[in-house]
Amino acid sequence: MRFFKIKKKVITILEIGGDWLKVVQAEPLLSKDRKISRVIIKNIASLSDQALIKIITELSKELKINPDILVVSVPYHLVAVRNLELPSTDLTEIKDMVELQIGKQTPFSRDEIVYDYQVLGTNREGYSGVISAIVQREIIERYFRILEGAGFKAEGRKMALSSEGLVDWARFVYKQPEAGKPYVLIDVNHTASDFEVILNDKLIYSRSISLGFLQFEQDFGRWQEKFVEEVKHSIYAYQNEMLDKEISQILISGAEPLVKGLNADILKERLGLGVGVIAPFKSIPLAGGTLTVRDAGTKGVSVSALLGLALAYPRQEINFIPQELRIEKKLKEKGRDLYFLGIYLILILVIVSSIFLGRMHNKERYLSRLKQEVSGTRARVEKLTNMITEVKIIKDRLTTEGILVRFIYEIHKAVSPDVHLASIRFDGKDHLTIRGVSKTMSEIFNFVSALEDSRCFRNVKTKYATKHKVKNKEMANFEIICPLAAGFQQRLTRISRE
Repeated sequence: MRFFKIKKKVITILEIGGDWLKVVQAEPLLSKDRKISRVIIKNIASLSDQALIKIITELSKELKINPDILVVSVPYHLVAVRNLELPSTDLTEIKDMVELQIGKQTPFSRDEIVYDYQVLGTNREGYSGVISAIVQREIIERYFRILEGAGFKAEGRKMALSSEGLVDWARFVYKQPEAGKPYVLIDVNHTASDFEVILNDKLIYSRSISLGFLQFEQDFGRWQEKFVEEVKHSIYAYQNEMLDKEISQILISGAEPLVKGLNADILKERLGLGVGVIAPFKSIPLAGGTLTVRDAGTKGVSVSALLGLALAYPRQEINFIPQELRIEKKLKEKGRDLYFLGIYLILILVIVSSIFLGRMHNKERYLSRLKQEVSGTRARVEKLTNMITEVKIIKDRLTTEGILVRFIYEIHKAVSPDVHLASIRFDGKDHLTIRGVSKTMSEIFNFVSALEDSRCFRNVKTKYATKHKVKNKEMANFEIICPLAAGFQQRLTRISRE
């Protein structure tokens, strides 16, 4: 069971010509490719704009047109296309140069036109080839009124040049045998034809031929003669502008009945160039493999440009949306982005604050519980600490006294019967002081030598030894300094630190 359905992003191309309303839709595939799903053509020659709005509104509901991916194709015959060669390769400089040149390319003022341009490439001399496209503002404003009346956004997503659609269409139906050489694409429409020169998948030259399917229906022989003349004239005009780019091939397409009636061999002989006649839907991917073109009475209308725009969207570079509307749109998008950014920041702040406050609350509870446990164990800890201190003191004393006993033992071994000791003092750090009396001085020196031989003492010295008489007997008082050996000093130091 399907709980939801993924909405397909169906691309819609709409063209409002003089007599015809054309609609082409393309559905996306799992890959980046697309397939043409619908082609609708309606005759609007005698209709008012209000009637046209009603038709587009009904088509919008029927076809479920997504306004975010709606492209309006501006027919070539409404646009002035010019080739420019500018002495710069810097895009910012090119933009400024184009703005200066636009005023010279049309008799209208800057406020009366809408324009855009495409950089074709640069040459070794540092010049850039640019193609500019200019359309009257009232034409674009009429499209806006019709779109708004049909419920679409005024600024739309894109207003593309139909000629770019023809270039994209050619990429699908024609494999150029020699790269780097320009070829001609002629798209025969109902009342006129587009003459396009294409080089490396870019439009480098364009003009209109005032012959279409309407004249073909009346007299084919005469139409073909005049068609050859117009093509030769267009090639001559192209060669006057593009001196170093010779045409390699001519392709003809457009209205299906006309394409079927053309003889490529005759045209090749008359034009002196290779000629290929291509059906408009050749090699075009179709949804379901087949396609029904509505309405039946419009076989003389070409939709090649719309097919190319639909299949290659959004590859096209030229866009006739006025600059002020583009700026307004960008400001709205930035405002919307800032609005959502603000909401996201607030949400993040709320979430972080909630997490922080929650953690703080948990820590406070944990701290309170710890305080209770600490207060309950504090008395026991203090008692245990006192016991540890007492044990340490006893241990230090026992250890120290054990060492002192060793010192007394060593002194006892060294003292002779004729030497009487009066006192033994230990400074608690590194030496002992021994005082006493002896009958002879030699016994004192023997005592010092014996102490020096002990493992407990090093560098034993006599501080003084003085003679005096006691009851007519001569006696010698002495004081001996006994520095402790290094091992005993270290043991005493460690004990004091512990």
